[in-house]
Amino acid sequence: MQKRQTQYGFSLVELLVTLAVIAILVTVAVTTYADYSLRARVSGGIRLASPVKLAVAEYYSNHNAFPASNSAAGIAPPEEITDQDIQSVSIGTVPTTGTVVIVFNSRGSVAAGDSVLLVPLKYHNTVLWQCTSKTLIKKLLPAACRD
Repeated sequence: MQKRQTQYGFSLVELLVTLAVIAILVTVAVTTYADYSLRARVSGGIRLASPVKLAVAEYYSNHNAFPASNSAAGIAPPEEITDQDIQSVSIGTVPTTGTVVIVFNSRGSVAAGDSVLLVPLKYHNTVLWQCTSKTLIKKLLPAACRD
């Protein structure tokens, strides 16, 4: 009569299946994280533009018109409103006067020169903001900008 040997540990097939599942999960996680970090950069640019939006709204309340440039609004030049991800934040006239233009540096899916436009809209005696971009992929924009 043969003595039955007990097997300890995992078989090679079980280990390979486990490694394949882990590899798939890591691939999905890395892709999702990359998109998340790029969206965070875009949101950071919009946050950096908050004082500029405030200057545009303040100018509107004082002059009943929107400023055409940073100097007209009394704020720093566009090249001085930057961070590691943002090339400049400026006030422009396209598509309308008072538009805040956020221009990005190159990183990942965001190319140098990609921009987000914050367009001021007159609503009674207040200013509302419409967010848009013609250069960025929609999935990188905050939810308010995807409309």
